[in-house]
Amino acid sequence: MRRLRWRWRSDNHSVAQRMSPIFPPLVEHLPGLFVSRGETAYLVGGVVRDALAGRDTSDVDVAVAGDTVAIGDEVVAALGGTAVLMDATRKIVRVVPASRDSGAVLDLTPLRGSIEQDLALRDFTVDAMAIPIADSIHNGN
Repeated sequence: MRRLRWRWRSDNHSVAQRMSPIFPPLVEHLPGLFVSRGETAYLVGGVVRDALAGRDTSDVDVAVAGDTVAIGDEVVAALGGTAVLMDATRKIVRVVPASRDSGAVLDLTPLRGSIEQDLALRDFTVDAMAIPIADSIHNGN
């Protein structure tokens, strides 16, 4: 199987602006939370794939360069719901929002190196893709 390499290019328009993906309603709240903390964060994997394909998804995965436990608590404080430490060793946190209108659960994982390094460790398929959280605000929701 041939492995395709994807590289983030910064040009006049973000990936989200060019492709206009549609994310679950929960995603529209995330840029403000991460930007206000000064955190580098990326929507990763299936949520990106499904948004670009125009499919609904109920699972939002975010790779973040920060303390996932503290960020999970802040997401809960801002949006309501419950944060659960799914894997203490790898610091994976799941946030289940209180509102069913959020359309999804949020899984927070620590960013392992650069986004390119993290994606290489995640998957060798089309699911190894990411969009910076800050760019998701251009999704038209």
